[in-house]
Amino acid sequence: DGDNNNNNNDKQSTKLQATYESYAVGGAAGILGAGNYDFPADILTELFIKGRTAVYKPNPVVQKSAPVLQHIFAPLIERGFLKFVIGGAAVGSALVQQSVLDEIVLTGSVHTFEKIQPLAGSTPICAELGAVNPWIIVPGPKWNKGSINAHARALAFAKLVNNGHVCAAPQAILVAKDWKWRSAFMERLRYWLAQHPGSPAFYPGSDESHAHFAQLDGAEQVVPEQQKQQAKRGGPEAPLQRRPSLFGQKSQHSIILFTDLDGSSPSAKEGAKLPRNSNLEVLTREAFCPVLAEVALDYSESQDPVEFLRKAVHYAETKLFGSLTATLLMDDKTARRPEVDQIIADMKFGVVGVNVYPTFCYSLPQMIWGAFPGQTESGEGFLGNCGMYDNVEKGVLRAPFFWIGRRLLSVEPSAARSQKVFRRMAQYKMKPNLLNQTKLFSALFLGV
Repeated sequence: DGDNNNNNNDKQSTKLQATYESYAVGGAAGILGAGNYDFPADILTELFIKGRTAVYKPNPVVQKSAPVLQHIFAPLIERGFLKFVIGGAAVGSALVQQSVLDEIVLTGSVHTFEKIQPLAGSTPICAELGAVNPWIIVPGPKWNKGSINAHARALAFAKLVNNGHVCAAPQAILVAKDWKWRSAFMERLRYWLAQHPGSPAFYPGSDESHAHFAQLDGAEQVVPEQQKQQAKRGGPEAPLQRRPSLFGQKSQHSIILFTDLDGSSPSAKEGAKLPRNSNLEVLTREAFCPVLAEVALDYSESQDPVEFLRKAVHYAETKLFGSLTATLLMDDKTARRPEVDQIIADMKFGVVGVNVYPTFCYSLPQMIWGAFPGQTESGEGFLGNCGMYDNVEKGVLRAPFFWIGRRLLSVEPSAARSQKVFRRMAQYKMKPNLLNQTKLFSALFLGV
């Protein structure tokens, strides 16, 4: 689903598809790659959608994978369409100062963006930054023990994959204060957070960020199941900021959870001065590590669920940092209401997922990835849009409330089982036949 309405442009220009000749503007791009993954959506967008040549500098964190990308792109490198440069901050600074560039593409933090802005001069910057991404849980008649468990399991996965080093990772759960399933949802969320085998804490600065959130008021440690078992055997408990690692020398962060934050409290985004160590800081500072907060908003079960959705969206837009992604969990009957379509069309977020993790959008070339236009906290410009639509405002992904595909991106109780699932997923993607599909489903639902 793609919403292409741009409120700042002539309404008659909505949903227009450009020609390749008008969209592929050509020129040269300098690309500063991401450090939390190495999927080259930025390279593909610049070369094949915008028709540019490009110089790509991989982030030092994932620099070891550069030879793999160079092998994949060898035909383009050999013909001079793409060049790789390797190095640290000095190389990146030199790249963005090249006067021949028509665009600079950055995937990184707000701090990196602020550093390269003065170096870039008048060269436009397409910046893909982060946010405090909301997951809005809309009350409705279809919630039950099964749906609570499935959605909590998927939310835990979305938070903990890659140790939370994901710009679209959820950070704020917006719930109705008097929702009858609220405590049950948080109970299952804690359970699945504890079941996740974890990921190494590898991203620079994440240790400091994690330590900062750990000392805020009300920080709760969700103890991993493996640590509970160790404690039962008489072993020591890990300290709040660390837990035993499954990844050699690289340690793992504990999971920090804040609950029952008051949705009526003022936000730093609104200019409020927060007390020292206030847990409300979790709403305006991206953690980029395993930190998650529950925010309770006023709502009565007798009210229309759509009114809660409207209130929660307003809260997210006015009190949370950024405009990258938002996730809406709601039953299908509610999701099909015309008012919901209008709310989604008006949302000031670059990617909206309805019952699905918005990160899926990044792997779909027809969609876009980037901040909502004009909301620069999460960056400017976007990647993707191979359909070449004009006036693109946001991408919208929708899935059923009960969706079998959700099981793929959910917490597995062991690292071995998770590895088996994703190995078979890769095999199926490479060779999509019935045998590989059967093997994938066998690992996913039976663990064999």
